Amino acid sequence: MIICTEERGDCFFEDFCCGYSLRILDITNSTNVDAWHFMSKRTTQVPFWVMSRQQRCGKGRNGRSWISGEGDLMASLVISCDNHDARLMLISAVASLSIADTVISCGVPACDVEVKWPNDVLVKRKKIAGVLTEIKAHTDGRSMCAVVGIGINLRNPSDRNIHDFMWGRSSIEEASGNRITPEEVLYTLTHSFNKYFTLWKSKEYEYLCNLWQSSMAMLGEIVTVKDKEYDIRGIFKGIDYDGAMLLNIDEHNKDKEPVRVVVGDLCLQLGYAQC
Repeated sequence: MIICTEERGDCFFEDFCCGYSLRILDITNSTNVDAWHFMSKRTTQVPFWVMSRQQRCGKGRNGRSWISGEGDLMASLVISCDNHDARLMLISAVASLSIADTVISCGVPACDVEVKWPNDVLVKRKKIAGVLTEIKAHTDGRSMCAVVGIGINLRNPSDRNIHDFMWGRSSIEEASGNRITPEEVLYTLTHSFNKYFTLWKSKEYEYLCNLWQSSMAMLGEIVTVKDKEYDIRGIFKGIDYDGAMLLNIDEHNKDKEPVRVVVGDLCLQLGYAQC
């Protein structure tokens, strides 16, 4: 179902796509905050999307803000992840692979699209999309839910988020020449997300991780992983089947056992940190 939201005002679509419902807001502070609110109030059955035409205080990773303009895709998805032995970190793999497929479906050449561990999507090494995944206990106290916040630049200027200035910014329109509505992109994204999420629910973790790694940027390159408390420099060797980065911190001994890194911002080492 492709929907048109030319008319202003909030609206709700119970069967938007693949069994996912959709709530569209005119303006909000954060779709992630709204998604948790609707989940806690049990006003919408999981899985469901919350999308906004404008977002004033979008949430990024590590407490940063995600600034989007009208015409970009700003949406958060609520899913159940009550599989007790599930690899929850791989929700980021599901999201980033889904976005990469969607960007390609919008006309961006596949050879230009890469995933930046753990959850960004790049086009020609410029950031086109970001993901913020938050996991909490469901209000029933017996299961877990995740809110997957996704921002995709569709047509806005490429210097909008200042903390990404080293990478540069891209958009669907800039990279493909196509002007596509947020609703159309979300419809394609939902199909793609459902495909990869089905693999996750079926515990096809090895297959999912192999797909994720095959899309990764900077494999085999010298990188720095930055966190609030540390910086680690080394050769990016890949990921394990939990979704952790494998980093060889001894650049002169390529056979040394890599260390596992589970959190941090991946930066390319080019004489300066490119995060």
